[in-house]
Amino acid sequence: MDSEGNHNTNRPLVMFADDDPDLLRLAKMRLTTEGFNVKLCPNGENIIPMAASEKPDVILLDLKMDNTDGRDICLSLKADKRTTDIPVIFISANNDLENIARLYGADGFIHKPFSIHSIKEKIEGMLSAGAA
Repeated sequence: MDSEGNHNTNRPLVMFADDDPDLLRLAKMRLTTEGFNVKLCPNGENIIPMAASEKPDVILLDLKMDNTDGRDICLSLKADKRTTDIPVIFISANNDLENIARLYGADGFIHKPFSIHSIKEKIEGMLSAGAA
């Protein structure tokens, strides 16, 4: 953020939806130091309108959150013309994550536990693929 509280528009915006507040806080801190703007969504209920208005470059989406299923959110994001082109990366400890990502239209996946380095690489891969 600049001195007026505005996001640096030269930095990619990552939206991260997860119901673990400690994970979100840590991920935001680490991803910010890696050069990303990060918008947190502590539950999946508001992610579709948030994504439509914020237009993130990438969405990191927990597969299972309290009262919300990341699979359904991904389907809705991909069906909405305002968000269909935003890459979605599922994050989960689920052993069948690769297949789930493919079935529900996610653009990628990362297994929990994960390193910030692995997230950074996945995000950068999505961004470079979108620029190609």
